[in-house]
Amino acid sequence: FFGGEKAAFHDHDDQQLIFDVKREQWVDSQITFQNWTTDGFTPSNPNNQTLKYCDNAGCIFRRIISTRTSKDGLSWSNSSACNEVFAGDPNRGQENYCNVTGGWNVSGMITPDHKTDPPELEFYKLTMFWIGNSGRLAGHALLYSPAPMQSLGLHYGLMNKGVACGGTQAGLAHCHGPHMYLERFLGPANGDPTELSSWQRPFKMTRVAPRDELLNIGPITYNNSIAWMSMAAGSSSWQLLTVPMYRVSGLYAPANGEFSTQTFEWPRDGICLNAAAKWEQEPGGNCDEKCQAYVMVSVTDASSNIIPGFAKERCVMMDFDSTNMRLAWNSSDTSTLVGRNVQLRIYFRDATIFAIDEC
Repeated sequence: FFGGEKAAFHDHDDQQLIFDVKREQWVDSQITFQNWTTDGFTPSNPNNQTLKYCDNAGCIFRRIISTRTSKDGLSWSNSSACNEVFAGDPNRGQENYCNVTGGWNVSGMITPDHKTDPPELEFYKLTMFWIGNSGRLAGHALLYSPAPMQSLGLHYGLMNKGVACGGTQAGLAHCHGPHMYLERFLGPANGDPTELSSWQRPFKMTRVAPRDELLNIGPITYNNSIAWMSMAAGSSSWQLLTVPMYRVSGLYAPANGEFSTQTFEWPRDGICLNAAAKWEQEPGGNCDEKCQAYVMVSVTDASSNIIPGFAKERCVMMDFDSTNMRLAWNSSDTSTLVGRNVQLRIYFRDATIFAIDEC
């Protein structure tokens, strides 16, 4: 980033920009190099190596996600990961790291979970994007892990014309390993992309895109879908990879499932459901597995007691697929619920619930 003829700050190359309309600012999602010791690895060498496997970033830093913000694109905030004022170090080129003495701002970074993630896992980038006009965020994180390149050799992983590490054995000691895959993250409920501690990872171990499809640029809106322009490896033509708008993630039950919403105040315009519970009935009416989808909804008070007239048997939905299905309970008047603190109890099977919101 440049302000006139002077760099606004020195940082890493894997940066992604979005504009936060609500807060009227640009948000830069980027890599930060964090000093780290691999879990289970005991440093015992003259080079002060703290990572089990080295790569082109060295032997002591892992890649994590942080942010910077700007109102005008010229003046940028400090890295969210650093407690001290840090504008980058031109002597380290583009790389961003925090002064160890200044300490790390844990709430200003997204890091792997040491209990459930591989010990060498790193986050290479996070491409954030808005989900339509919902004010909600999602993101595609590129997962990465360095590899034991000195054992694997030159014909492994991130190769150019069949060889890695520039084709030299000497390069194996600090060679970039292969990327793992893209994982979808979900942003904070309030839509603030900078609240990094509130980002969630409900899709661990789930590959978002085909192999080697890094989706480096943000999506576009196309035909009521969120779409990414992509060119497959070895191809000369572009393709669109799409996700239906407002259906980036959902909750599916193969058998009879149930869950309750949080307590909320019933809105004047009622409640609508975004869900898919479609049948595929054969001609003549024969059906079995293809006709098992249903959704039922009851309304309870804050203590989970069913409100009279709003039991699940009065709100039964089958064979439907809608992003805006208005909930109704036969002849019960939902206007009597306006302003009350209630919960919804959802019962469903072979259906996916994407969202529950004000109509």
